[in-house]
Amino acid sequence: MKRVFLISLAALSLSGCAELTAINNKIGEFAGELNKTLGVSATQSIEDEAVSKRDIDTLYVRLKREFNFPTKDEYLGRAYGDVRKWKIQQMEQDGIVHETNPGVYYRMARAFGNKSQYYLDISLEKDGKNSKVYWKVRGTPDVAAEVKKDILKAIK
Repeated sequence: MKRVFLISLAALSLSGCAELTAINNKIGEFAGELNKTLGVSATQSIEDEAVSKRDIDTLYVRLKREFNFPTKDEYLGRAYGDVRKWKIQQMEQDGIVHETNPGVYYRMARAFGNKSQYYLDISLEKDGKNSKVYWKVRGTPDVAAEVKKDILKAIK
């Protein structure tokens, strides 16, 4: 008697799980269609690089201006005391990085876009007479393509 009851209970449980799985699949399909309709794309991390014949310091200035990368001093302005501490914390939250070794190496990074949902990290290295530019973009493929176009235009 107990054996029949347990087998019946197991069969009912399994059929309930199958129904929940079917419902979950339908919800997933609906969410995917909704994202396509709204134009929401998955965020990806994309890395690329290029070589430029331009001087590394010139490239630094061009890319800094093109993507509005602030230096630490520019970001902090004339803030002091608690306001300065708050701005330093905000700088870290925004992912702002600005490292310089003039003539040899530069690295700039920051979040951008509506609600800072995208992130760009650019590194410049001296490579003999040329300069190498490396970049990482976290965002949609469209954003990454736009960033690449802007970088290639700036280092031309």
